[in-house]
Amino acid sequence: MSLNKSYTFLNARQAKEEDFIQLTRLLETHFETNQDVNQMQINDANTNWIRDNFPECLHIIVIENKVIGVTLIFPSTCSLMQDFVSGKISEATLGEKSKEEIRHYDDMEAIYICFAFVLSEHRRQGLSFTSMLKSIQAILPSHKRIDLFGWIFSAAGGELTKKLSDALKLNLFCREAS
Repeated sequence: MSLNKSYTFLNARQAKEEDFIQLTRLLETHFETNQDVNQMQINDANTNWIRDNFPECLHIIVIENKVIGVTLIFPSTCSLMQDFVSGKISEATLGEKSKEEIRHYDDMEAIYICFAFVLSEHRRQGLSFTSMLKSIQAILPSHKRIDLFGWIFSAAGGELTKKLSDALKLNLFCREAS
């Protein structure tokens, strides 16, 4: 799987304001989180929090100054992730509680594969995998073992999380979409 075109992967600190405007439009059109209070919201407050605290977790995929995809991983604790996977807490609650408990990458025990989105004409080129791998490798603590978690909405999402787990040799725990 080779990236034939000249794609750029920008973390949240490297991205320009225009990239964030494009990203917000793209994601809200696809995920419609403003219609579901149980999902993490795609808004300025959350985007700014990620940019200020965990910029490596968000990657914006760009070609020719156009945002064509985005991936987000989220540092968390195993306890919070187990509550999420078991359905005890919503994704929105997971995000808020993780923001309270995780102040630095050293605090993290788990990584949540929050989302990956690539415009249809750019799919099946390994962009989501490459983007998430870059994020995870940037924050993966070398001194302790962490687990990987996901919320599976599609076969492609399931394949991506499994592929990441295998590539990084991390335990994988998933919540199935209802």
